[in-house]
Amino acid sequence: MPLESQCCSSAAMPIDSGLLAAMSDQYAFCYCEENVFRAIELLSAARRDLRTFAVITSSFVAADPRLCFPGSWHRSCVVITTDRAGGTVAWDYHVFCVVLPPSGLRDAFVLDFDSALCLGGTPGRLRASAPFADYVALTFRQCDVATVRLRVVPGAEYLERFSSTRAHMLPVGLRRKWLQDPERRAQCPPGNLLGQVPPGCPPIVRLAEAGGVDLAQLINMHPDNRDVPGKVLSVAEFAAGAFQ
Repeated sequence: MPLESQCCSSAAMPIDSGLLAAMSDQYAFCYCEENVFRAIELLSAARRDLRTFAVITSSFVAADPRLCFPGSWHRSCVVITTDRAGGTVAWDYHVFCVVLPPSGLRDAFVLDFDSALCLGGTPGRLRASAPFADYVALTFRQCDVATVRLRVVPGAEYLERFSSTRAHMLPVGLRRKWLQDPERRAQCPPGNLLGQVPPGCPPIVRLAEAGGVDLAQLINMHPDNRDVPGKVLSVAEFAAGAFQ
C-alpha cells in the first residue's frame, strides 16, 4: 500500500506549549540524537501516560562493526522531505521521536526538531507535533525505501543506554587525539566541532560494560547487530506500526 494512502488527517495529540518550549530550549543543531534524548527525558517526567520511542534512520549496513566509524558514515544517505512543499535534505543519519498515546497508532505523533512539519519557522523551535501517519507519508516519500532502515528504541531504553562522546563531530585529524587525551577533550573549543556549537550540557557517556551504545552501533542496520537495542524496520514496516 502506498505510504500516502495511509496518511490520516487527524490532528496530532497536543503537548503543552510550555513543554514544547522546554524541549526547544535544549536544541542544538546537528545533534539530533541528543535533542531527542532530552525531549524523551522531559516527556517521561511530565506525561507518564505516553509511550516514547527514539527512531534512528540510516542506510548504513556493516557486517563488521569496526567498519562503522564516523569517517565512513558518508556511505549512508537518507533523503528526508522536510516540508509539505517538497523541500529535502540528505542526512547520513537522523533521529526523531515518536510518541504513542494510550489510544494507539492512529493518534501517535512525531517530534522532529529539524522538520518544518513540526516547527514554527525557526530551526529547533517546536510549534506542534506532527501526526505520525502524515509525518511518515511526507518525510520518506523521496527516499530510497529499499535501502533506508529505521531502528526504533523504546524511550526508557534509549535513556538508559544511549552514549555519545560527540567525537563524531570532530574533524578526522583531531578525533583520535581528542578521544585519547581527557585534557584536550575538556579544552576543545566549539569551533572544532565541524563548526557546530555543541549542546551546553555535558556529553552523555556510558561505558560499553554498563550497557552503553554509541551512534556507530545505533546507525548500523546490519541484522546481526543484535547487542544494540531496538527493532530495525523498513519504511513500510515502520509506517504500519511494527514497533508497538
